[in-house]
Amino acid sequence: METLRASKAEVIELDAAFQKELSDAGRDWIKKTAEAQKAEGKPRMAEILEGYLAYEDRWAEQSGYLIRNEK
Repeated sequence: METLRASKAEVIELDAAFQKELSDAGRDWIKKTAEAQKAEGKPRMAEILEGYLAYEDRWAEQSGYLIRNEK
């Protein structure tokens, strides 16, 4: 990140509400895509997604102990 910020590249930071909107849209798309694949007889994407989302939920529930140093 330091290299990018020191270059001519423009680094933008998205506000939290827009980040959530993008995240929600991505989750919606991947869930719908996995279900469509499953309906076509290809369940692997849905199986992987189920495990991933369960992991993500467990991580979010247990991440309160993390210490984040802020300036």
